[in-house]
Amino acid sequence: TRQRKVERWQDLLAGTPGQTMVAGTSSGVLGFASAGPGRDRDVTSMIGELYALYVAPSATGQGIGTALLADAVARQRARACHAMTLWVLRDNLHARHFYEASGWYADGAEATETDGDCTFHDVRYRLVLGPETDGGERP
Repeated sequence: TRQRKVERWQDLLAGTPGQTMVAGTSSGVLGFASAGPGRDRDVTSMIGELYALYVAPSATGQGIGTALLADAVARQRARACHAMTLWVLRDNLHARHFYEASGWYADGAEATETDGDCTFHDVRYRLVLGPETDGGERP
């Protein structure tokens, strides 16, 4: 039911260490972004992270992802973050092009995860928001 979905999302979001922004209408959620402090071991406390960005397929191309991303970046900038990172599937070319068009770049970090029979190859992207002191300047 709708109520169970709402409760499941509330539980999920309550455990998120950052903030989650939601775009929607009276008929439902169109997308969300979640961001907060960077979780990677090789970043400083002045680096934020985009944990997730999702837009419903029926709502793509309407600027919702761009607006959610801009809001997430603005919130990390307000925390005085010097940069942000995100992880994206290496083969998700659509998402990678979207981030690159928004000023993000692959910073060379990669990770591989296995879940059952599936293996996922991720690439880390970075967006510089101001002067960095952790060697993460754009090449």
